[in-house]
Amino acid sequence: MAMARIEGRRAVGYARASADDHADNGHDLATQGERIRSYARALGLPLSDIVCDDADPGVALERPGLQELLRRVRSGEVGVVVVARLDRLSRSLRQLLDLQLDEFEPRDVALVSVAEQFDTSTPAGRLFFQVVGSFAEFERDLLTRRVADGRREKARRGGYAGGAPPLGYRAFRGTGVLVIDEEAAATVRRVFALEAAGLSRRAIAERLNAERRTTAEGKAFTHVQVGRILERRAFYAGEYEYAGVASRKGDHEPIL
Repeated sequence: MAMARIEGRRAVGYARASADDHADNGHDLATQGERIRSYARALGLPLSDIVCDDADPGVALERPGLQELLRRVRSGEVGVVVVARLDRLSRSLRQLLDLQLDEFEPRDVALVSVAEQFDTSTPAGRLFFQVVGSFAEFERDLLTRRVADGRREKARRGGYAGGAPPLGYRAFRGTGVLVIDEEAAATVRRVFALEAAGLSRRAIAERLNAERRTTAEGKAFTHVQVGRILERRAFYAGEYEYAGVASRKGDHEPIL
């Protein structure tokens, strides 16, 4: 569909900040808002509002701010969407293309990016949109790889690589340290004691529930949860493994 010139069309800004974004990296919501407003004025766009998503990684499209933006797009309230950077909409090329082809283009809505300085009301802008989207996805994949590599290296040294801690431990955010939760650790020891007494996994689960013990999520035990505890014998004995990388001795204190 051929799009008209964007000058004078009703515009809405969209800004997204992840948990790691702050003022000095230029990705905080306030900085994005300033850039969007300045760029809209320069283009002669009447900017009605800026909708935001805070502390969001930008992977899923089910974000409150983005869904509000799409609601306005579908209702015909928006002629132009302005973002500070294309990856504020999404770091996934597939998702960016879905937004452009399924939401914006069929409704004659132009997408304008401040950082990349393009708008999709022109053929060149639509081509550049796809090129920049490819690099945004590439950058996301590199970040994912770096995080995974860092966790594997941490595991190799015996450190906790992240994720939900096993029953019996608590993890303090930002420290990478596991600390024994004595009440839950007693349940772990009880599981292994019952196994040593010859009880099946199902019978152990029934015994734990009769004793009013709960899982890490506060739920009743099943033979599946009991099996997961038993399969972590080496971990509870002080060893650590992550993604196939084993350590002879973990940094955490053993429960067994």
